[in-house]
Amino acid sequence: MRRQIAIRWACAVVGSGIMFAGAAIDAQPGPAVTQAPVWVAVAFAPSTGNYGASTPQSSSDAASQMALKYCAMYGAKDCRVLLSAWNECLALATSIKPASIACCWGKGGDNREAAATLAMNSCKANGLDCAVRISPCYTDDPRWASPLPLPTAGFQPGSVDPDLVGYWKANVSGGLWILQIAANGTYTFHSAAPASPGNEPMHNGTFTASNGRYTLHAISMVLDDQGTYAIEGASKGTLQMTAKLWSGTWYRTGVDPDP
Repeated sequence: MRRQIAIRWACAVVGSGIMFAGAAIDAQPGPAVTQAPVWVAVAFAPSTGNYGASTPQSSSDAASQMALKYCAMYGAKDCRVLLSAWNECLALATSIKPASIACCWGKGGDNREAAATLAMNSCKANGLDCAVRISPCYTDDPRWASPLPLPTAGFQPGSVDPDLVGYWKANVSGGLWILQIAANGTYTFHSAAPASPGNEPMHNGTFTASNGRYTLHAISMVLDDQGTYAIEGASKGTLQMTAKLWSGTWYRTGVDPDP
């Protein structure tokens, strides 16, 4: 028998913050998990629109605490667990414009696409222009961390130069830009710069890079970019990027310097 713990969240107007994915979870299904139960969870913050998801955990509490941690990673103070379930795939869809409206969740057994479809249909039924933000699945490999899931059916991540995988920071307008690139073909970006033009909205999506060229496609907002890159230094710690939208220097860092 499957069971789930859910807080049903009707569409609600929340703060005007940009929606972003704060979950570090794997995008593609991992090897079958034999232990039971295997829990995943989704959390949401109504004041900011932040959200987070867990990787597979051995208890509901562990999954919930991980989802809450990722939800609160960028300063949200009122994160709450929307849904916690075992041996299930979950999904959260939210409004794209305005980004201050959050709705709705879905669960789809062992099928990530089904969970995403249910979440999208529920969101659209409320007259919203929606996007799936996070979709953790109990079959995800908990060893593989990445910025966000890729719930779209049939999506195949592009190749990513292994020298680019990790956290990068750039000095912009008296603050930092932080870029995380994952080996599975996803990225997240957020700004800690205090003033324009550096205080860009947070976004995340798909990323490919090889042979000195890269492409970036956001799925949390309308944004596409492409350009060239070069890794410099004996430790491969400097990244020069020349793009349509912004060109400059990134420096490798072991962790997010602005958590």
